[in-house]
Amino acid sequence: MRLFRGRRKPPFADQIASRFAFWIINNYPPPDQTAVEQLERERRRHLQWLAAQAGIYLSFGGLLAVLAPQMAVFVAVLVLLLAAPTLWLLGRDWVATPALFDSAEAVEGLLDEVDKACERSEAVSHYRKRLRRLRRPILRIEALAMVTVPDLDPSEWQE
Repeated sequence: MRLFRGRRKPPFADQIASRFAFWIINNYPPPDQTAVEQLERERRRHLQWLAAQAGIYLSFGGLLAVLAPQMAVFVAVLVLLLAAPTLWLLGRDWVATPALFDSAEAVEGLLDEVDKACERSEAVSHYRKRLRRLRRPILRIEALAMVTVPDLDPSEWQE
């Protein structure tokens, strides 16, 4: 539960983009179709976990409202305040994360930026060549990582 966690976890999209950047910098091969499906399952588990957290908050609030009906308004406000960040994350990720695994061709100019990144970074160029051999389209999140890698300090990302 987010309320008692000390450090904030980065957004799911940033976690996946960082993983792709790590793979590119460390010369890992691009993920094949089964690895992409694994990332999709991870996305669904992430959404399920957020939904479970929101459900726990709301269930707890419902239980408190039943046990203390004279404080129902106070309990409802408290529960909504506690659940609001989780509900916000759930809504945002529910809408945004399915597009991460769409083809980068759908975003105008993104593949041009990937080509520019290939010119600026040998690691990105090598990754793109290996991706072409797989004959799998570039994912949006993968393209964003490829565009970002030339601006990163490789020493911070190497194993």
